[in-house]
Amino acid sequence: MRKILKLSEIAKERQKDLKVLRDSQRAIFLSKKRVISMDTKLLKSYEEIADLLSSDLIGEQLTGLQSLWNVAEVETRKNEISEEFLSSGLLSKAIMKLNDVPYNVQSTILNIMINISAVDNGTHFLVALGCINSLDICIRKKTPAQKQAMFCLTNIVTSNKTPKNEENKEIVDNVIENAFSMMKESPSEAVYWLCRCGDFYQSIENGNEFFQIKISDYSKEIFEHLLDFIEERNAGDIANILSLYLYLPNYISQLFLQNVLPLFFEEYNKVPKLVLSLLELLELYSAGILNGLYITTCADWMCNSLSYYNKNGCSKFKDLLFLIVKSSEHHPEFFEFMNFSVFAMCDLLIEDQNVDIDRRTMLAKFVLKCLYSQRLLSIMSELPSFFVMLQAIISLSDFLFSQFVEILSEFARSNRLVFTKDFFENIAKISQKYHLTTKTQLELQTLFQMFSF
Repeated sequence: MRKILKLSEIAKERQKDLKVLRDSQRAIFLSKKRVISMDTKLLKSYEEIADLLSSDLIGEQLTGLQSLWNVAEVETRKNEISEEFLSSGLLSKAIMKLNDVPYNVQSTILNIMINISAVDNGTHFLVALGCINSLDICIRKKTPAQKQAMFCLTNIVTSNKTPKNEENKEIVDNVIENAFSMMKESPSEAVYWLCRCGDFYQSIENGNEFFQIKISDYSKEIFEHLLDFIEERNAGDIANILSLYLYLPNYISQLFLQNVLPLFFEEYNKVPKLVLSLLELLELYSAGILNGLYITTCADWMCNSLSYYNKNGCSKFKDLLFLIVKSSEHHPEFFEFMNFSVFAMCDLLIEDQNVDIDRRTMLAKFVLKCLYSQRLLSIMSELPSFFVMLQAIISLSDFLFSQFVEILSEFARSNRLVFTKDFFENIAKISQKYHLTTKTQLELQTLFQMFSF
């Protein structure tokens, strides 16, 4: 009984919306044979278009649809459907007949709806016209226009403007079901639809878990299509399926990483960034299987990958370095994989004035932390500009200067590193720009006395 009441309420709301559209003052104005000009395209008043769409003759219907297409094209170009078009009721006639017309007519109607669904206020308009039921019927009939109907329905129910309620969740679940039924014949489109459904589930409480459960039976099939997309080198499809995996961390495996990590070096649009996003996702896990994968499979690969920076200097390698540094804070095991390339790039970026000061400071703190390790200190000391890098670090802030003096005092007592007179003279110059704490001043004086500088 409750379900009947719910449907009744929905019907009343729809009738209410349609009444507002019909009774609009703009609609009355437009009914007076107003002619809409579409550059050199057909000139048809809304009333004439409506007459053609209502005709029993296919030829006249097609002429009306062409005119409607022209009107809709102008509307969507503005990225907002005008009140005139909303009030005209033109599209409602086409939607009502969507499943009772030949394919060529149906296809044109759907293309118009797809374009409108991509506009800010277009989804609300289409929902008010009752299009969801018509689209659902079209999809279930498995007509030649099934793909177009899926695109349109997906656009509507996953729009930011669409409420994330139980009713729309059921529609999204139908889209997921239909996407998998079409995946074998249309893998590219199916993956795109699933990505959009993932966006919807992200917006609801515990959505990630629900989404993973929804598609758990198809994880093997999704992975097979990933391998196919990689083999075909189709950047758009690869990007879509990697976006899908951002919602499916539990399906990331060693085999997945072995196939996906090399894509980081490709020049595909968006793909390297998505590989990085997957690594950032794995970085969040500090326990369990995914943490194990991140340490055993990703850490070594990430550090070694920086050796390609000199050949392919670009932002994606910088972002990878920052992720490595961040990972070392949450995953101490990462220090075991630090190599010369990591510190060479730290040296490069710490001295780069174009890099954000917060990021340079983050790298500086990381380098100072690594100085405590004899193995990492040995690697860093091989840098031609090692001492220059240290001077750049202590020039960033008084905090870093004080921290370095503390480390230096420990080194002096253990003879772990030999410093030159020039290096100490530079430290003395840099110290003059800071208001140092008493502790740091005393440590610095002791160092100068120890080395007789």
